[in-house]
Amino acid sequence: MLFVSFWKLGLSNLPIGKFTNSSITAYEAAGLISSARAKEKLCCVSADDLLAPFGQRAFGKHVALCTALREQSIELSVDDFIGPRSSTPLSLAVVGDGQSLIVVNCAFTLAVEPKDTQEAEQRLRFEISPDSISFNLIQQFDDLAR
Repeated sequence: MLFVSFWKLGLSNLPIGKFTNSSITAYEAAGLISSARAKEKLCCVSADDLLAPFGQRAFGKHVALCTALREQSIELSVDDFIGPRSSTPLSLAVVGDGQSLIVVNCAFTLAVEPKDTQEAEQRLRFEISPDSISFNLIQQFDDLAR
C-alpha cells in the first residue's frame, strides 16, 4: 500500500522501528503513485476533515495542491482523499510491512490583487509556489525496495 499525505506526518504513522526518509523527485513520485493506483494500492490520507463545514480552507488547499501536482504530471484529485462517508484520516496510514508513505509539501506565496477589488479577502490570495513542491518517501528500514 502506498499512502499519500499533504504536509503532515504523525507519530501514529510510524510504529516502533527504524525508518528511512528519502527525498524523491516529482517524476519518481508520479511513477510510484501511478503504479500504486494501477494495482489498487493507493490510499490518500488527510489530517483534516475535508468534508466538515469548518474544513473548507483545508479542502481548498488540497484542491490547489492537486492542481499544482497535475502540472507536474502527478494525477491526484481531492476525491482521492475522500472515502465513502468522510475524508480518509491520516492515522490510517501506518508505515511498515510493505506500506510506504509519501508526504507532499509546498510553500504558499501571497498574491495581492489591485485595490479596486472590494473585499479585503478578495485582495489577498495565497498561491502555491510550484518550485517549492517537495516529496518525502517514508519507508520502514527493512523495506527499502521502491
